[in-house]
Amino acid sequence: MNGTSSRIIIVGAGIVGASIAYHLARQGQRVIVVEQAYPAAGATGSSFGWISEGVPDGAPDAFLRREIVADWMRLTQEIPELWVNWSGALSYGQAPATQNPDNRRLSLAEVMALEPALWRPDSQAYFAARDGAVDPQEVTQRLLERVGALGGELLLGRAVSGFLREAGGQITGIVTDEGAIAAERVVLA
Repeated sequence: MNGTSSRIIIVGAGIVGASIAYHLARQGQRVIVVEQAYPAAGATGSSFGWISEGVPDGAPDAFLRREIVADWMRLTQEIPELWVNWSGALSYGQAPATQNPDNRRLSLAEVMALEPALWRPDSQAYFAARDGAVDPQEVTQRLLERVGALGGELLLGRAVSGFLREAGGQITGIVTDEGAIAAERVVLA
């Protein structure tokens, strides 16, 4: 805990909002998650949930992607009920974007052993051993459960229609169909 606690509103209960809320609540912040529908109702509910560090070195998100596997491993240590399928990923054509020593080109026999139902596998197949996958809706639910256990609130069915502002323009809360909620910070997720 950091010794000081702010009231922080997270607008959106998808995997990003749930993660932000969890990490803030874990640090001792007072968190309120506001969602217009239900957890994972938006993009998270349609997400594939692939965890991959594979992007080219010059990509704008290269650093973040390189850190993603370690962050997921840390998160599963903190929340053991989060399950990540670390089965790796098979890709075809060009070599994986990262030069991780665990990534390797596969022979046709190795491809067929991994994916026996493939009719005509590509002759250029690579295996990224550190890739994994999660069920984004399940992860969102587990993170929000932890937020609640850490004293955070989840307000469902509340559309945000505006912001509370000080005279200087500083945002000090949100306006919902059920009234205003004040906070020191508002995060749109």
